[in-house]
Amino acid sequence: FSRGNGGKYPYYQCNNKFCTKRTRVSRNKLNDEFSEHLDQFTLSDSQQKLLRVMLIENTEKQVLESKNLIIQTNNRLAELDAEMRNIVTTIGDGMLSKTEATSLLDDIRNKRVVYELQISEHKIDRADAEAIIDFACHYLTNTGKLWEILDLPRKRVLQKSIFPEKLSYNS
Repeated sequence: FSRGNGGKYPYYQCNNKFCTKRTRVSRNKLNDEFSEHLDQFTLSDSQQKLLRVMLIENTEKQVLESKNLIIQTNNRLAELDAEMRNIVTTIGDGMLSKTEATSLLDDIRNKRVVYELQISEHKIDRADAEAIIDFACHYLTNTGKLWEILDLPRKRVLQKSIFPEKLSYNS
């Protein structure tokens, strides 16, 4: 921050000892210029359509994989149900003690909980997926505006995702 005219003014400055030109820029100016720079990365209409198609195809693929995993897991649950019925039958036939049966049934119940959790983890809500795609497409085509509304930690994440190498400032 710089002080003057009765206030504090945020600045960015280069502290790299190898800089040949020490640069000092107001935060507002740098944010405005960076926002304009990000606008250069705006997708054309055809790129936006292609992005949307690719995201939808990927989502559909994930939905299909999730459905297959859910079917497999439901089959395992059905097998566990059959196993539980067999245990109950063997208790009635006197082939298992109640203690042994209780232990086996507890193991099966624990497996059921794990499988049910797997099912809930694999459920993909198509409406949620479409909302995420809409959000991604909107902000990937309005990166400069996104920059303007983000807080500092999120700005850093966005900057690193777009520019993995450090940026330099040329005034």
